[in-house]
Amino acid sequence: MGWTFYNSSGQRLSSAATNISVLDIDGATDIGAAIVDADLFIIDDGAGGTNRKTEASRIATYITSKTAVGRATRTAGALTITSTSLTDVTGATFTLATGAYPVAYSFAGNVRISTAGRITFNVSAGGSLQHGSAGLGQYMATADDTYNISFSSQTAALSAGDNVMKVQWKTSTGTATLDADSGASYVWAAHEVR
Repeated sequence: MGWTFYNSSGQRLSSAATNISVLDIDGATDIGAAIVDADLFIIDDGAGGTNRKTEASRIATYITSKTAVGRATRTAGALTITSTSLTDVTGATFTLATGAYPVAYSFAGNVRISTAGRITFNVSAGGSLQHGSAGLGQYMATADDTYNISFSSQTAALSAGDNVMKVQWKTSTGTATLDADSGASYVWAAHEVR
């Protein structure tokens, strides 16, 4: 047997399909707390008219699944270069399928140089250098001392589509070494910002 009642605005509700315009959301009591994973939302499953409940935790999962994320670490063998021109850091390249949004990124690692000089890093995002032609340099006054280099930043909005993200480096003199083993791996990560 069907049922009928009326909301606070006098609109008729019944066991038959009820138009969403009858719902009196702004007349409801505020939750008065932060939204938690177990809170419920109403959703039209597949936009086919079948209304279902869903927990807030599923909304968080859905949103993060739409955000491009990349991460690279190297734990097997230090890298060396003698190039005075930017060279890709081995293993520090990935492709993000992004919308037309910025990408936040960070890099951290331990470096040293065989003679006093400068090691320079840069990030290429979608084919564009992010730290100008000069890049981010670390001058090392003492040969073979280990220094930590870390940086983070954010691109301008990239073109929607596949964007190659990579770390590049060069040395001003001698042999530059980037530690990459189980004791001191480099970490390179990026994520789309929506």
